[in-house]
Amino acid sequence: SKHGKQCPELEEVENCTEDGSCGGQDCEVGDWTAWSACSVSCVGEHADLASVYITRSREILTQPDRWGRKCPKLVEKERCRPQPPPCRTDCEVSQWSEWEFGLIEKGAVIQQRRRVIVTAPKNGGKTCPLLSEFRD
Repeated sequence: SKHGKQCPELEEVENCTEDGSCGGQDCEVGDWTAWSACSVSCVGEHADLASVYITRSREILTQPDRWGRKCPKLVEKERCRPQPPPCRTDCEVSQWSEWEFGLIEKGAVIQQRRRVIVTAPKNGGKTCPLLSEFRD
């Protein structure tokens, strides 16, 4: 009829993969592994802290079918606690200069050569060697 009641919906659709009510094969995962060691043993001066982390993972034991629940995340990442110590920096020096004539002591001509510090030691790094040498 022209002014009759509208028919109810004839089909109802519901997403059953979220709550697992489809009756399909759900994803099954194993236990988490132990947390890994920290990704670095020390933190460099200009380190990106996103690169300083620990991880753990788990494996898929049973793949889901199209009606089963999807798999949860398989890898977790967290910041290292405590944060690793700052990296040691050893002293670095330049190459020796050429020998130069230097002091005259008691009539003797003494030659000297020098080098300079390129990188100063930090956090317990190796100390710098001698920066000048003398010879007759």
